[in-house]
Amino acid sequence: MNIIILRLRYSLKLSQNDMALILGISRSTLIRIERGDISPKADIITKLSILSG
Repeated sequence: MNIIILRLRYSLKLSQNDMALILGISRSTLIRIERGDISPKADIITKLSILSG
């Protein structure tokens, strides 16, 4: 899951700050999700699915 989120962010050409703002989370939380330290909550997954189309 973390690689998918990272690839999505790269494909949208977003910085970590911008992606975190869109998702409504802190940059540090996004970093932890991208590294696989934590799993995103359901609302974040929903927002990611909308972003990815």
